[in-house]
Amino acid sequence: MLKIGAEHLSDPPELIEEVMYEQVLATRLRMQRFLPFIAISAASAPLLGLLGTVTGIINTFKLITVFGSGDVRTLSGGISEALITTEYGLIVAIPSLLLHSFLSRKAKGVVDEMEKTAVTLINHVARTLASSGDHAQVALIPAGEALDQTSETSESRFESEFREEDSDGALPRDGKDPTTASPTTEPSRLHEGEPLAGELMETRLIRVDSTDTVGKAIERIRSAGLDDGTDTAFVVDPQGRYIGHIALHRLLARNENEAIDALTDTQSLFVRLDTNQSSIATLFRKHGFFSMPVLDPNDRLVGRVIRQP
Repeated sequence: MLKIGAEHLSDPPELIEEVMYEQVLATRLRMQRFLPFIAISAASAPLLGLLGTVTGIINTFKLITVFGSGDVRTLSGGISEALITTEYGLIVAIPSLLLHSFLSRKAKGVVDEMEKTAVTLINHVARTLASSGDHAQVALIPAGEALDQTSETSESRFESEFREEDSDGALPRDGKDPTTASPTTEPSRLHEGEPLAGELMETRLIRVDSTDTVGKAIERIRSAGLDDGTDTAFVVDPQGRYIGHIALHRLLARNENEAIDALTDTQSLFVRLDTNQSSIATLFRKHGFFSMPVLDPNDRLVGRVIRQP
């Protein structure tokens, strides 16, 4: 599984997750292929023993009808038949039941360990991609701080270029010395006038509570009725604060009583209400997401932005 994941490290995290999950499913099917036969043996053996018991008792009563109950040796054959069939039924059923419990638990442990390893690799890849570019940092820190950093960088570059153009000692047109004049912020607004995430977002999304079970989450997904290709559910705490996301295909393969918070990927990217369109587009190109959550200053989930074709 890790070999297949390593072969796709250059692909988006979602694709890596898909190919690794495909390998997990193949392993699960291979390890569980004999479990149904063992389960049937464990369930049917006592029934066959019970059938033998019934036939033995029937034969005993037939003999009583013919010969009466005075001769014990005449009755012992039917009673012996009933006890022997019950014995052999239990001999088959008890080991089969123990073997099925052991093997099913062993298979589940292997699959769970594979899923844990896969999630660890995906999270590491996501963190690596997030830290490899400036645009990814826009989604990991408050957008206001990101815009301030962009402005400061742009202002420094603008001031540097301004000084180089006037390196011959001549003053600029306003008569101020560029080494002492405070840089103006207007020329540094590289994306001024662009739509922000708060204007681009839509409020129709799949919201799942962290206290939900898998069964409850699936009910929420069905009630949302989204058919636009959505492949992710966003997980929030009881106060509506964003925690992480979970791929929909993972929910379908889990037990309906399993807790959602144990399956949530908390290392997911997000954008703020004031993140500009260019930064959002860069994130989509870089990570291949279908949609990303939009958070307000209090980290509450308020909507999502969808990748444009």
